[in-house]
Amino acid sequence: MSTPPPLATAVLARLAVAGGEPVTVDEVARDVWGVTPPRRGDRVAVQKRVLMLRRLFDRGSGDGSAVIVTEPGRVSTYRLALRSDQVDLWRFQELVRDARRLPLALAVAGLSHALDLWRGRPLQDVEGYGFADGTIARLHALHETAQRELARAHTAVGDNAAALAVTERLAESLPEDLALDLTVSELRSRVREEGAVLARHHFPGMRTSVSLVSGDLLQQSDADLVIGFTDTFDTVTDDRVIHRDSLQGQLLRILFRGDRKRLDDQLRRELRHVPAVSVESRSDKRLGKLTRYPLGTIVTLWAGEQQIFGVAYSRMGNDLAARSSSQDLAHGMERLWEHTARHGRRRPVAIGLVGAGLARVEGLGPQESLATVVRSFLARSRIGTVSPELRLVVRPDAIAGVGPTLFARFLREQEEGATIEGPRTDQEESPRMSVYDGRSTASDSAAEYDDAVEALNEVLRWRLPPADWEQVSRSVDALALALRGGGAEELLDATTTLEDLAPSRVVRAGSAPREEGAEPQLRERVNVLLHELTHGGDGSRTDIPVESSGSDSG
Repeated sequence: MSTPPPLATAVLARLAVAGGEPVTVDEVARDVWGVTPPRRGDRVAVQKRVLMLRRLFDRGSGDGSAVIVTEPGRVSTYRLALRSDQVDLWRFQELVRDARRLPLALAVAGLSHALDLWRGRPLQDVEGYGFADGTIARLHALHETAQRELARAHTAVGDNAAALAVTERLAESLPEDLALDLTVSELRSRVREEGAVLARHHFPGMRTSVSLVSGDLLQQSDADLVIGFTDTFDTVTDDRVIHRDSLQGQLLRILFRGDRKRLDDQLRRELRHVPAVSVESRSDKRLGKLTRYPLGTIVTLWAGEQQIFGVAYSRMGNDLAARSSSQDLAHGMERLWEHTARHGRRRPVAIGLVGAGLARVEGLGPQESLATVVRSFLARSRIGTVSPELRLVVRPDAIAGVGPTLFARFLREQEEGATIEGPRTDQEESPRMSVYDGRSTASDSAAEYDDAVEALNEVLRWRLPPADWEQVSRSVDALALALRGGGAEELLDATTTLEDLAPSRVVRAGSAPREEGAEPQLRERVNVLLHELTHGGDGSRTDIPVESSGSDSG
């Protein structure tokens, strides 16, 4: 569908603002063209834009349109004849209204869905039009209310970490709201008091424990930290080489207080005895460092009293794209635990969700990466003590993809008597089995798999506005989680949700953005899922590295 011209977009927005009620041609002419009373030529101008919209939406003509209908009467009257779920403007208001009527414990899903519909400024193409000003103001107020209600709902069900994530985002948009700042502080205190422990298991025979916690890795001051690097150990955080919001970027900004020279000096001392693999030319690698070191290289850094182990598990391409694989991660972890066993201080070791940023590990989701880290840690702990605790730190907004309940069961199954193996290869994985506990997760019937395969194949052909791809990406992640850790119903629900995002005659009032296909990273994730669905992880997959612009190691 092509984008309507500005005046046609304004006419569409005027009808959307009416909420499905009829609007006369004179009212449209007054509110869009600013003429009162309208002349014949003004009415014709309105009618031409309505005809243009009808041709765009359903190729209808005249009064036969199913999207913009003509109401009988002395004066031409138009009405937007769409369901609320076809217009984000209407659906957002409906979801918030309905959720506020529910008990807080039941309001989470509706409010979350409503906030997912909020993309940028509402009715941005008609900002400044008098007919839109009031609606825009009400939408902003409703958006703030929805965020506050969602935070309250999360708190009511005891999910303080989720409440904190929502409240922090709201506080960023309202920097002068001191009461909101106080709420953020209180929620942070609650999360710290709770310890945000999602799962924990002790292994007496190995004199260690493994914990899954929700929080900030850099705030684990009682533990030695693990930070991922690339093979060039780049430190420039200008969003071209290393993203400033990546874990490496935060390491430099927070623990090293922005002193890159101090960080580079420590890296230089640690690497001076490590044989280089190669040295790039500046003409080939235009930014960042040129010397490459072996994957699995470990460096020990100090920021005051805080000890940090840096592990190189990804390659920095000359195109400034970080690439890694499951084998690279497994090798890096093996070297890390050997180094920690020899040079650690017998303190807890804290590590974040490996590959959660731009430097994703090819073929590994959050569950797989956690399983790889834990298996390698326990394998080395059987030989001798590495650390009294392996602490896996996950940001609150990434908890859902980890599956804490399944992870807790996975830990229980790694008892002393169980076989503790290294990271599973493709050949060792059972087809269609959970990453954590090895149980069948999808369906004994092929129907759910067929539906998922069909939906994912369709995604590769879709063309959507850029903002819509964010929701598609989340739905693909949900489908992956259902495939790897859920059951038939979960897979069916995830597939249905994804199908509902397909391009359709959906009208987003006031905005008609350009459409584009899926980005390469999403296409690769879809292709990996298609392989799992059609081959069952039988080892026949060809490793294709996921590329990204800039590095976010760790």
